[in-house]
Amino acid sequence: MSFDETTPGKGDRRVIRGVVGILSGSALAQLLALAGIPVLAHLYSPDDTARYALLLGVSTVIASFASLRLELAIPLPSGVLDSQRIFWLAVALPLVVLPIMGVVMAVLVGTGLWRPSGLGLLDALLVVAFVIVLCFLQAASQLAIRVRTYGVLSRLPILQMCGMLTAQISLGALGFDRGLFMGGLLGRSLGSVGLARSCDLRLKQAPGKSQALQLMREYWRFPIILAPAALVEVLGSNIAALMLPALYGYAAAGLFAMAVRVSSLPGAIISHSAGQVFLGEFSRAETQEDSMRIFLRFSAALACAGAAVAATIWVLAPILLPLVLNETWSGTAHLAQYTGVMAGAAMLGSPVQHVWTVRQHAFMQFSWSVLRLVSTAATLWIAAGRGPSIAEAAAAVAVTTLVTYVLAWLGCLYSVVCRPPA
Repeated sequence: MSFDETTPGKGDRRVIRGVVGILSGSALAQLLALAGIPVLAHLYSPDDTARYALLLGVSTVIASFASLRLELAIPLPSGVLDSQRIFWLAVALPLVVLPIMGVVMAVLVGTGLWRPSGLGLLDALLVVAFVIVLCFLQAASQLAIRVRTYGVLSRLPILQMCGMLTAQISLGALGFDRGLFMGGLLGRSLGSVGLARSCDLRLKQAPGKSQALQLMREYWRFPIILAPAALVEVLGSNIAALMLPALYGYAAAGLFAMAVRVSSLPGAIISHSAGQVFLGEFSRAETQEDSMRIFLRFSAALACAGAAVAATIWVLAPILLPLVLNETWSGTAHLAQYTGVMAGAAMLGSPVQHVWTVRQHAFMQFSWSVLRLVSTAATLWIAAGRGPSIAEAAAAVAVTTLVTYVLAWLGCLYSVVCRPPA
């Protein structure tokens, strides 16, 4: 299979169609996930959902670091063979990093800094498999972008979601309490197979020892700078799922996980699409005035959309959720009101953070990620010390999230004002 470059005009149209297809596929996959929630809620208990959120959080955090972010370097080389070599290096690195991360987690558990009660050897093996598959999927997605197989990428989210939901529903009907996580693993494995076939992957493309060392030297910024930053960012996104089972128990953590899932899906569709459009528009701005106009215009639209999503969830969650969730999930509607505020705040703060990427303010991005991680963890810890109410903790985290995203917006505004377009 060969990957031919197209002429500039045709290439531009192909890229535009590819981006539209990828965004459409992601949106449809999110809608499928939303539609599957009532079925999964009847098959799995809050304890099962909390365990799924915990295992998914652990896997996602490890996967953010396991490839040392070399997958992001895959689209950069001018030759496809060099991209394929970086792919195989990124896929092989988790086999080295995973044992190290395992030792770190064992130390955290042994010292009592993290108490993942109720997890056993099976869970550890599932996490290892999930991390390997997720790293492969991330690297293969970057290689697919490099070779411009946009059609596969646009269908991939739908294929993954259909496979995941089918597996989760089937395993839940058979009584597997780990079915949610196992279904997620199977769905991503299905996506990995599809990408591997489309990218014409072969082991003979893997780099030798000297080539691997040369690639590590050439792209040293990815493991040294981007990997730690990604670890902090992803840990901040998943810190609630990691801490809540130990602080409030699996049942309460499961209610919160379901509330987050219900409230975040509508905003995620808008945020992802708006972020891609904002990045394209902002990166093409040639003057300071254009940059400020684009930033303020998108900020106003995102603020209105975020407020509308938060208000809609606040009003409709107590009405609709009791109709689609059984009595086991009593309390989720109240928690969803607070997680809806978190989703609305993220709709304002997340897309505009592309400003830091365009203006090369990586330190500000990293500093904000540290702030979010520390503030959220501290809020949960303090709330747990004040009492056993998960609703009070959710309210406190909602306020903390709102404040941190407002600070993110102010930081982006500072970048727009203080650093003009290059």
